[in-house]
Amino acid sequence: MNKQTAKGFILGVLTIALLLPTIGVLASATTRSIDVTFRNIRIFMDGNEVIPRDGAGNRVEPFVFEGTTYLPVRAVGEAFGRDVNWDATNAIVHLNTPSGIVIPPPPPQQPIPTPPPVVQQSRLLVDVFPEPTSHLGLRNPQQHQGENYTINNRHFPNSLRGVGSRNDFNLTYTLNGQYTLLTGYAGFTATGIAASFDTMGSLKFFGDGVLLTEISLERNVDAVPFSVNLTGVQSLFIEADSDRGAAYVIIGTPRIQ
Repeated sequence: MNKQTAKGFILGVLTIALLLPTIGVLASATTRSIDVTFRNIRIFMDGNEVIPRDGAGNRVEPFVFEGTTYLPVRAVGEAFGRDVNWDATNAIVHLNTPSGIVIPPPPPQQPIPTPPPVVQQSRLLVDVFPEPTSHLGLRNPQQHQGENYTINNRHFPNSLRGVGSRNDFNLTYTLNGQYTLLTGYAGFTATGIAASFDTMGSLKFFGDGVLLTEISLERNVDAVPFSVNLTGVQSLFIEADSDRGAAYVIIGTPRIQ
């Protein structure tokens, strides 16, 4: 290893620092003696050796100072295809792209594909819940769930039927936030005393005690389609009523997803 003393070297003017943090820039030009280490350092770019030379074409050797390797800025700049100019008045090294040479921009980053949303298929409510968590007016779930019922001459398979007489028909389902949508049809056919009147009623859906959807019902009127948003609902409560006597409330072919 050959060690020499370089005198009169102005830091930051003729060299650039690589590999480790650079020495702080001096506020003004100063001259001092420093000890540097020459180790016959060679420069390779993409496997090809770069011979560093100064503006006069003389070979210049890189060196190590206090653990940092310094390379001649002209040699490195020209190796990268830049025009190198030294502004002595302002102590600035200019590395410029040669005129007429267009450096293509980096290729655009390919967007990360977004996976398609998982589409949850709807299922019959009576298949998902063979029996409600609790019920009133659905006296025998095995008898009144999953049967074929008629609303104004339209048949609905896999339906629910209950007696809605002044709020005495209701159903509770424990969903635990696992479902997003309930669809189906609603209506009723009156029996007994109610068959002699234009019976009116309603069907209400509550999610965790909050009214989600309310449907008005009327005897001898076509079934009313409904769609209830169940996102985040833990407990679903369904309540039906009629204004006159006993009326069979039909929830036609309900599906849940």
